[in-house]
Amino acid sequence: MVLKDHGKRVYLLTNVMETTRLSRRMAGEFYRACWGIEVEYRGLKQTLGSAYGGPARTPEPGAMELTADILAMALLLLYAALVMGGKVMQLSLAQALRAIRWAIEALRHGESCTQLLRRPR
Repeated sequence: MVLKDHGKRVYLLTNVMETTRLSRRMAGEFYRACWGIEVEYRGLKQTLGSAYGGPARTPEPGAMELTADILAMALLLLYAALVMGGKVMQLSLAQALRAIRWAIEALRHGESCTQLLRRPR
């Protein structure tokens, strides 16, 4: 199936051939949803330093580690959303992480806690 996304061709593979079961519009929505998950997973691995198959040796601790990483990512993005206000589309996990690290350093050196509300840079 060939779709257009922002003027570019996107090739999707599927074993569902009937358009009554999978329309082009629905296939495009699935693609965008899956791509969003891939982007978030990349941010989780690269920005937060997580890696699939981390130090956990069994599934239970691994699930707990992944849950903690996802929670940390969500909190960082929430912080960035609060600080950036209406510019939610420009959210950057790396920017939020840098801003929090900077604010923690400022607190360690006795600066005001209001530094936590500075805009991520």
